[in-house]
Amino acid sequence: MEQIAEIVYAMQSPFYPDISMEACLSSVNAVLEKRELQHALLVGIELDRLAEQKRLS
Repeated sequence: MEQIAEIVYAMQSPFYPDISMEACLSSVNAVLEKRELQHALLVGIELDRLAEQKRLS
């Protein structure tokens, strides 16, 4: 989660100079609590794993 929050911070800090890492981490956690996103992420991770193994057509 912290690595994702770091990416969010890097991308948002130019627009919101007062943003904190704690706020980014909280936002990441709030988004990841949504079930639909969790399923999409799991599918994406599995597709990435299969692609690395060259098991996708």
